[in-house]
Amino acid sequence: MGGRGGDGVDGAARTVGPTLRRTRSRSGTPGPGARQPLARSPHPMRHYDSGLPIRARIQGDGQPIAFVLSGVTHRVETVEDLREPRLDWWAPGGEIHRVYWLVTTHRGLVCEIYRDVPSGEWFMGRRYD
Repeated sequence: MGGRGGDGVDGAARTVGPTLRRTRSRSGTPGPGARQPLARSPHPMRHYDSGLPIRARIQGDGQPIAFVLSGVTHRVETVEDLREPRLDWWAPGGEIHRVYWLVTTHRGLVCEIYRDVPSGEWFMGRRYD
């Protein structure tokens, strides 16, 4: 699983941290004015903007059963979620068509991997630590 360092991918990651919310009005009374950090999630997430390329082994129906990331093979133990959004259908560059799988591996890695439908290439989009 690796976590910090050792897996060769930390430099490409953007860790999503706490966001801010308004808790007091501008006059200082409690309400929607002042900002206070939200509590950190017990499961920090790293988002890879361009996706990290992976090699995936799939079943006949397209479901991933294993993938290789940075030379390490990860067997998919469970599929937690599957989604197939149609993104940027309005953009001049055209629609982005991907199939996303939220998986847990035999190594305990929880991540979202996806297949770019037009190219058939696979990527890791998010990793939960």
